[in-house]
Amino acid sequence: MAIINNHSNINLDASFQSKHKELFKVFSNNNVDVDINDDFDALKTFLESIPKDDYPYRFDGSFRGIDDTQNAFVLYLKKGDEIISTYAAVKMSKDGFVEGMKVNNAGTYENIDIGSGTQFYSSCQWVSKDHRGKKLGMCLDHLKKNIIFDILNGDVNYAIH
Repeated sequence: MAIINNHSNINLDASFQSKHKELFKVFSNNNVDVDINDDFDALKTFLESIPKDDYPYRFDGSFRGIDDTQNAFVLYLKKGDEIISTYAAVKMSKDGFVEGMKVNNAGTYENIDIGSGTQFYSSCQWVSKDHRGKKLGMCLDHLKKNIIFDILNGDVNYAIH
C-alpha cells in the first residue's frame, strides 16, 4: 500500500497515518493505494466514463469550478493504475448547498439543522463492482471524515443520498 499525496495543500503524512493505522491496515490488507488530490475535472471525467450500470448518477455539480482547493479534495483507492473507489469533499455551508440545489432542482426542501461550525459537503462515492463487499467504501468514508476533522478542522460533514 502506498499513500499518493497529489494534493497541493493536504498531506497524509506519517503522523496522520499513525493516528489512523487500523484504517490504513484495511487498505494495506486489500493491497490498495490511497491517492489524495485536488483534480476535480479528472474526477468528473472518470466518473462519467463508468458504465451506467456501475455508476448510474450524474456528476455532482457541487464539485464543478472549485476555486478553494485548500479546503476540498478527491480520494481514490487504486490497484496499480486502476481506480477502484472514489470520494470527494469540499468546504461548503449547508445553506449555500441548499440554495444551489433550489436553483437546479424543484421540489420541497425541509429546514434541517445540522449544527454550526465549519461545514463540509461530501459526495461522488463509488466502489467498483469487483471490489464491493470488502469494506473499502466504508473505510474510504472514514478516511474522508478523518481528513475533514483532523486536518481541515471541520465541525460537520454532511451528504445527501
